[in-house]
Amino acid sequence: MGESESHRKLLLALAEWTRRYCESLGGNYSVCIDHLADDRIPKPPLIVSSVPDVYAKSLASSNFIIGEAETATGLLGKHTDKQISDFIHYCSNYDEALFVLAVPWDMALRAKSIIKQTKIESNLEQVQTIVLEQLEA
Repeated sequence: MGESESHRKLLLALAEWTRRYCESLGGNYSVCIDHLADDRIPKPPLIVSSVPDVYAKSLASSNFIIGEAETATGLLGKHTDKQISDFIHYCSNYDEALFVLAVPWDMALRAKSIIKQTKIESNLEQVQTIVLEQLEA
């Protein structure tokens, strides 16, 4: 499977997880997804200097979710380090923000390590983060 197909599978899994998570919180969320060839689905906003793969915003409160899907190759790139840092910093400005990183199952420990290191180095350990690890890509 090619890199773009792997990313697409992770993106779709992340979008589905986000939809279910939002439903568990009451379901009153607007969900935006990048990289889909469907003009009916809105694109996520620019966050710092990057557009996340998924962005969900509560219509009733200030809660939001920033989601990023990364393949094994993508996770190890400098661009991804910057995205993760930007998204965590952005989330730190809000009490009810969540950053979700979707990766192939065999990259889950590495993803958790990157997030933990970013949070410690930036003194942002209070930011809520989840690594979706039960995914194949």
